[in-house]
Amino acid sequence: MSKSLWHRLGLALFPLFLGIFLAALIKANVIENFVVLGSFQVELLALCLLIGVVTSACFVIMVLTQNKKKSNWDREIAQERELQSLEKQRFLQRLDHEMKNPLTTIRLGLTNLQESLVGDPDETETLNRIRNQALRLQTLVEDMRRLADLDEASMESEDNRIADILEEAVTQAKCFPGREQATIQVTVQEVPWPLASVRGDRDLLILAFRNLIENALKFSGSSCRIEIRATEDKYGILVEVADKGRGISSEDLEFVCIELYRGKNAQDQPGSGLGLALVQRIVALHHGRIEINSRLAEGTVVRVLLPTKVN
Repeated sequence: MSKSLWHRLGLALFPLFLGIFLAALIKANVIENFVVLGSFQVELLALCLLIGVVTSACFVIMVLTQNKKKSNWDREIAQERELQSLEKQRFLQRLDHEMKNPLTTIRLGLTNLQESLVGDPDETETLNRIRNQALRLQTLVEDMRRLADLDEASMESEDNRIADILEEAVTQAKCFPGREQATIQVTVQEVPWPLASVRGDRDLLILAFRNLIENALKFSGSSCRIEIRATEDKYGILVEVADKGRGISSEDLEFVCIELYRGKNAQDQPGSGLGLALVQRIVALHHGRIEINSRLAEGTVVRVLLPTKVN
């Protein structure tokens, strides 16, 4: 039983304890045992015990009844949330299925149309904008599906070296054109001892850190400098992804991990608004937590704390 229930049961038994206390005083002759009410002589010892037992019994029954109703209500809420989650997953799966083929057809048609309009810069620019929006929509649908799949997919569990995770994440994040000039410095603690292994799903961890690195690159410019630092403290392994980009306003900071939310100064950049929500979900699945500190026009630091041992 919960501490709250024990507390309420203790209060419900107070009349019984009070009756026992008064009975003890009567037994010790501190209080007269018999009192006269009209033509009746009443024995206080029996009366105190009777009132205490009956009152406490009523209170205990009331507390247990309320607790049962609350348990049933909590169970119904949990079932409702589970049903909503399943409905959301099914909807996103249907959406992904229904959108995939039309979007692929649109992008293919735009490519063919652009090849036939070579030499017309105005038309080419218009087609590029349409293609970018189609690509953004496709990325949005894929990210939403991926985020929903995290709730139902089985997660691999193995020991991972954080250095290998970060190295692969950096490699994947820099593979896009225009990012070759970016400087990404990775520092992994080796002294006085190397970092412990992180237990979890290698692919998901790479995806989370790749998203953080891509965000840092996206909002810092092509010749930016990104620092990734991995250290260990008493809680686990701390990984920081720091940049000197445009930063996040204080008004947006508390909302950036919400699905589909995009900050005011991020509207000009491509993206689905699901990257940080995906990172937060992956970190939570690994029993970790994420913190973001940022200053406008100065940069951002994202801290990810992952436990080395999961109970």
